[in-house]
Amino acid sequence: KDNECLQRLEMMKSLYPDALFVTITRPSERFMNSYMTLICQSAYCKSGVDVTQMPSWKPMQRRVRVEAARQTIEFFEGLPPEQKLYFSFDRLTQNIKDSVELVYRQLGLSLTPQQAEYLENLDTQQNLRDAGYKTGAEQFQEFEFFDQFAAKVDKHHQALLNSMDLIK
Repeated sequence: KDNECLQRLEMMKSLYPDALFVTITRPSERFMNSYMTLICQSAYCKSGVDVTQMPSWKPMQRRVRVEAARQTIEFFEGLPPEQKLYFSFDRLTQNIKDSVELVYRQLGLSLTPQQAEYLENLDTQQNLRDAGYKTGAEQFQEFEFFDQFAAKVDKHHQALLNSMDLIK
């Protein structure tokens, strides 16, 4: 959700020209409602200000997130195939161990038995946990382009898992 790190991606790419970049996406309805809920809570906890009472706050957040979404797509689509992995949030949280194993394989590494066991336990815990907060159900039409990207990422992530006989 923290798209501000996008400003650092080009710098990271220049410092680490052979780096593997991983992006995790999900449809805008889910990430934006979650983002808006968390950013409102964070602002209130840090400053005591209820940003939802500021008429310009929500439209400004939407504009900023649309631009960040465009930058994310542009950056990742500009990378060569060997330098990027696209993960769907839902597939990642349902297949944590397998998705991490994909990253390791891309880097030419293997999980240790201890790492594999830890990640299998994490898979179980993730699938049983309560998110701990409720989000809205607002639609975000201006993110249609990003939703298309997220759908493509989901299919790509599924294909990667299927090709390695890892999907659950």
